[in-house]
Amino acid sequence: MVRLGKRFKRLCPFHPGKSNLNNFIRHPALQVYVLTILDAPLKVLSGWHLQRLGLDALVCHAHRIVVLCREDLLPGSSTGLPHVVDVDSVFSDFSYPYEGRRVPCFGAPVSGVRHGFLRRPPSTRLLLLPCPASPSPPLSGGSTVKRLLLLITLLSLVSATASAQEKKTREQKVREDLKKVTEEGFWIYNDLPKAFEQAKETGKPIVVVLRCIPCEECVKLDDDLVDTDPVLRPLLEQFVCVRVVSTNGLDLSLFQYDTDQSFAVFMLNADKTTYGRFGTRSHRTEWVGDVSLKGLAEALQGALELHKGYPGNKATLAGKTGPKPMFPSPEQIPALKSKYTSSLNYSGDVVKSCIHCHQIGDALRDHYRSKGEPLPAQILNPYPHPKALGLVLDPNKKATVKQVRDGSLAEKAGFKAGDSIVSLNGQPLLSMADIQWVLHNTPAEGGTVAAVVDRGGKSVDLSLKLAEGWRELDDISWRVSSWGLRRMVTGGLVLEPVEDSERGKNGVPKSGTALRVKFVGQYGEHAAGKNAGVQKDDIIVAYNGRSDLITDSDVLRHGMTNTKPGQKIKLDIVRGGKSLTMEIPSQK
Repeated sequence: MVRLGKRFKRLCPFHPGKSNLNNFIRHPALQVYVLTILDAPLKVLSGWHLQRLGLDALVCHAHRIVVLCREDLLPGSSTGLPHVVDVDSVFSDFSYPYEGRRVPCFGAPVSGVRHGFLRRPPSTRLLLLPCPASPSPPLSGGSTVKRLLLLITLLSLVSATASAQEKKTREQKVREDLKKVTEEGFWIYNDLPKAFEQAKETGKPIVVVLRCIPCEECVKLDDDLVDTDPVLRPLLEQFVCVRVVSTNGLDLSLFQYDTDQSFAVFMLNADKTTYGRFGTRSHRTEWVGDVSLKGLAEALQGALELHKGYPGNKATLAGKTGPKPMFPSPEQIPALKSKYTSSLNYSGDVVKSCIHCHQIGDALRDHYRSKGEPLPAQILNPYPHPKALGLVLDPNKKATVKQVRDGSLAEKAGFKAGDSIVSLNGQPLLSMADIQWVLHNTPAEGGTVAAVVDRGGKSVDLSLKLAEGWRELDDISWRVSSWGLRRMVTGGLVLEPVEDSERGKNGVPKSGTALRVKFVGQYGEHAAGKNAGVQKDDIIVAYNGRSDLITDSDVLRHGMTNTKPGQKIKLDIVRGGKSLTMEIPSQK
């Protein structure tokens, strides 16, 4: 039975007001209301995983939350309708690295709780109710009763939806997606030849969205929001739209992109000329700061403008097509060849027949590793993020500089906040992904990237000089592919730098390598570190004789570049102030 909180009270951030856990809470800074329903133990969850909802944090019951959220913070808010958000897809064993850790929560202490232990809530759903951007004071009287009745009614709807969702397998989700998309008829489903044929007949450009349905842990823009957004929809109607839900049979000479992505967009001409790419990721579970619906709209608009100027601008677009790939399609890579075919098996187990994006990169790494060859820089350090060079870009714009970090390569090149990057190496830019494409094709040995920026209406030429080793500025530890690298060269260990306050104490060096073992793999080849005796919270002070490896990424790069399968890797470890030495195997 649904039971309402016993009383309501307004709490301001950092105001030590008294209350209990069944309160109506207002967060004035964001004008977000959180009404907790059902008497049950609560957990206070940090907002790091819910930034996409416009929330700093919220108070969460064991099962469901009802949120009255400012209209302009709601996804697809122009419809004025309630939104149900499946938080369970955000929390997963694969992508929930902070489980059990104390993290700060916003606002005043609630029943003395300043921090909460993160736990994965079972099948949590959010019901988001639009409210005015300038909300009235906290609810009272008849208004309270009416709002609560509405909440109870809609909560029952959420409960029914949640029950249905919980029963669905990944197999069902894939099949239902096929049925839904084909019945609606707006998107061509998994049929690229048909899309190119339509584009030739209509003269429209093509937008191809690559996204993996079975990957519940994947980070991607919500399909429904993309379809219904009032700005995006009119733009999409000017394209031939096709959704590709697996990489089986994908033409790798045309579709070259960061395979650690789970949502990638290509804008193409019917003759297969690439206008641009969209889709960037720099964190395993979050995309805030990398992509947005507004950014996608700008990219689509830019592609339409390039299409109008085609073929007069064809020469400037030549660099957007990559070199001939080692294998023409994913299922022809040796590690995948015996397991997959060029199409999904809808007559059998469709989920198991799907080649996921990250499996392409994994298979290529395994191919080089099995032959005892070092990984090329483009495979070990793919698609460098602009922020590694000090360029922080606005995710809501095509390629606009939001911030330039002090002392960075971008600052030395002359970039300034507010610059709109028009082109790199002569290629017109539609998104952050287009910048990554240019960087990805710049040699690891270094080079100069020619940039043209619009600065206050004036065209300015800049030169971004990259020295040898510049790719190593980027973080690769967040990537899905890093799990395979850890099997090969860390024995399944996940590492993180120690705090500065720990250095110089209990045997931890003041400088150099000091990496805490954050996680120890437990099964198969990922248990090699465990089997060697490594324990969680051990501090590695030297890896393979090197004491100058500062980050997890540094260790992965060194191991992949300087060790071969079968070789023993020496680890110098500090545990409780005592020095230990262990060996882990370098593996295929």
